[in-house]
Amino acid sequence: MYYNRTLSKGFADLFMDGGPLRWLIDYVRSNSDLDFQLRRNEQEEWASIYRGRTQILGIKPSSETGHLTLFADDAHKEVCSDLYGNKAVTSVTHVYQSCLDKIRDFRKEKGPKDFFYENKKEGYYQHMLARDYGILSNADSIFVIVDREAVPGYDSNEEKQSILGSLKERYNKLKGKVGQNCWAPGDELDLLALDKTGNILLIECKHHDKNNSQQIYQLPLQVGFYHELLSSRELEGKLQEGVLKLLSQKQELGLISRDWKVPALSGKIIPMIIVSEPNYKSRAYDRLSEILNSCRKEKGQDFLKELRAYGYTEEGGLTPLTLPT
Repeated sequence: MYYNRTLSKGFADLFMDGGPLRWLIDYVRSNSDLDFQLRRNEQEEWASIYRGRTQILGIKPSSETGHLTLFADDAHKEVCSDLYGNKAVTSVTHVYQSCLDKIRDFRKEKGPKDFFYENKKEGYYQHMLARDYGILSNADSIFVIVDREAVPGYDSNEEKQSILGSLKERYNKLKGKVGQNCWAPGDELDLLALDKTGNILLIECKHHDKNNSQQIYQLPLQVGFYHELLSSRELEGKLQEGVLKLLSQKQELGLISRDWKVPALSGKIIPMIIVSEPNYKSRAYDRLSEILNSCRKEKGQDFLKELRAYGYTEEGGLTPLTLPT
């Protein structure tokens, strides 16, 4: 089991100051609906431009020297097919900015039917957080978001099934005991961050949709699952090492403020929930506390004992969210 999302030096250098693909990071920075993330697994590495939770462009090294593979889903290829495919590094220039503009317009035209950004729900606010505490972070940011849709890696399918499969089985049993059978364990943590005191933060985000309050009070199960996975003995030390390496590379690339001082790690991995546009009059937070207490009866009183909770609004940003006891 491991955690490594950094790009190889040769590939990362393409996006550094003075690199031939630097314009892409500058383009993302200047457009509030875009975000730039680094990706890696055992087989390959790539960089992604996201709009909300939709990838509109992926870039990875090609098997052909001096070339790149640019990819996305078929809908975006139909909007601007010229952008995708095998390209010489030297050809991926500002000429493609018009293609990216067309794809962004295509997403905008979907309006509320675009469930990952334009409907201004979970994907929209997760995106805003990722930008505010990522590419737009500064020296005073209380934390920086190091990774989005974070996942650990596994040395084999057998190890993945042993660790992830076993954990999912336990949480599937737990959800039945606490009466939340609609929830299912996922594979990707929303946001992985580091705060100013050296704590690694495991963040799950939800939008307070009046038509689906259930997603709010299922948060203890969700963040508990990822906290147990990423705090596992098999990943001990590797998560911390991977976070520092990725943070360092993102600061070099300007994806996290270079003025943000990296603290010594505290050794703590802390679960956090963030609810966007919270309705404090809703009973969802009472139910959240009830589910949390039910989980503690099953798993022990130390379950999520350091849980942090915040509300997040476009106007006010982050504010502490006090949960009923």
